[in-house]
Amino acid sequence: MRARGPLPVLPTLLALATAACAGSAPVDVAAVSHPSQLVGLWVAEGATIPPGTVLKFKADEHLFLFSACGAPFGRWRAVPGGAFSAILTVAAPDCPPIPGPDEWERNTPVWLRSVVTFRPDGSSRVLLDGSGRTVATLRATATAPGELLLGEQGPPDPPSPTELARLDGVPSPHRRPGAAHPADLTGRWIVADPALRRPDAYVRFGADGTLKVRDGCNSARGRWTLTHGGSFAAVLSRSDVVACDNVKFADWLQLADWATRDGDRLVFTGADDHELGALIRSD
Repeated sequence: MRARGPLPVLPTLLALATAACAGSAPVDVAAVSHPSQLVGLWVAEGATIPPGTVLKFKADEHLFLFSACGAPFGRWRAVPGGAFSAILTVAAPDCPPIPGPDEWERNTPVWLRSVVTFRPDGSSRVLLDGSGRTVATLRATATAPGELLLGEQGPPDPPSPTELARLDGVPSPHRRPGAAHPADLTGRWIVADPALRRPDAYVRFGADGTLKVRDGCNSARGRWTLTHGGSFAAVLSRSDVVACDNVKFADWLQLADWATRDGDRLVFTGADDHELGALIRSD
């Protein structure tokens, strides 16, 4: 991969497609959204966001959410095609749990779960849901609230050339032949190659954007997003406590930038179009 130079911010974006399902809807984003544009310290403003909320996106894909009750943190991932996913996996003791069907998501605000893509807007950044509605407008700030994590309460360093190349990948088309759609993914899958299959090894994509992985001995939970054109982003909270001859589902999903259909196979590729892995249905 090669690092890009300064990234242009264009005023005109393609129209956003209508949502097909909450949390993982097809969205068409013009080729002006680069993941490195999210790195920074931002005040998040939105109808359902508590005033004073600050997000910190780091180039190593760590994410902090600063608020009046503390600073839970986790991970974010965005890909050059526009897809975005985020989860907060480490709780702030004074922040109340957020109700929901999955206990593992209790630290991630509902508004953040609903974000599936992003775009620049001048000096601001806009986080959008699957219907193209603005969930949050991010405005740059110099400090985050609270007394904890003092070393994290200023803006992160700008991405290095290596980090820039890793985040933004290389120029590539934003529509892929055979691009998968969210409805294509929903359900339970196993590895396509029979030689790699293991008992109790599967991936389950929820229609609500949730993601569950069993690799044969370890498990992971997270979120996934698939945007218009096949742009794919997944972020996982992993529990790698058992060493075994497992299926590398979690690695594939967290490195994938694209999801396409090839007959009955669901194929995940990186920014360089290298195939990372393939699945077949086992519903």
